[in-house]
Amino acid sequence: MGLRLSSLTFLGFYVNNLLEDHPGDMSFKQVHASIEAGSVLEDLDALYPGQTDFSLFRGDNDQREYLLDSLKIAASVLEGRERRKTGVEKCGLNLLMAVILQAIQQLDRA
Repeated sequence: MGLRLSSLTFLGFYVNNLLEDHPGDMSFKQVHASIEAGSVLEDLDALYPGQTDFSLFRGDNDQREYLLDSLKIAASVLEGRERRKTGVEKCGLNLLMAVILQAIQQLDRA
């Protein structure tokens, strides 16, 4: 089946919402580490309690694995080129949104 576009947009809407109240809260290093560890959903829940709901991706869920794998690939494409490729250079949440958009582009190419 593969990753559904709605899984990426769902995450993107939450990140966009977090940007409203928390710009600059996460570093690039935190975002890359969180994505690489496969813990980005749990890390966002922990950093912003009560402001996210990723229950759709809990447990043994194929979409969760597809989502995390897609984010890892997208982050690796952008790593070290964030400013040049996305215009983002400071805010980790903005970087996470850029990674999501990169993952959407990759999904569109598949």
